[in-house]
Amino acid sequence: MRTRKRPIYFKDFLKILTRLSSPVLEDRLLALLILVRQYHCGAAANQEEIVKAYLANLEFVNNWDFVDSNVQHLLVAHLKKTQNIEQSYTAWCVQPDFGIGGSP
Repeated sequence: MRTRKRPIYFKDFLKILTRLSSPVLEDRLLALLILVRQYHCGAAANQEEIVKAYLANLEFVNNWDFVDSNVQHLLVAHLKKTQNIEQSYTAWCVQPDFGIGGSP
């Protein structure tokens, strides 16, 4: 019978960032998934640091699988917590027409 092991989450933030800069695709994906997990389990101060580290290392988020697997769970979640996205979107939609691409 196969036993299922619990996933390993690195407590050392530097190790996660080292994995994120790895040339191996799977290492970078693992680092991003760990960042997402730590973001959702962490305190607000830690969440801010995770988002800053993610944005500082965008050059390594260079695959659509990476974007699909983490951006909504990390960046969008952070924006929803820190800003009122729905209110911003509604305000943007009702901006007056300045004669750019609209009907006369």
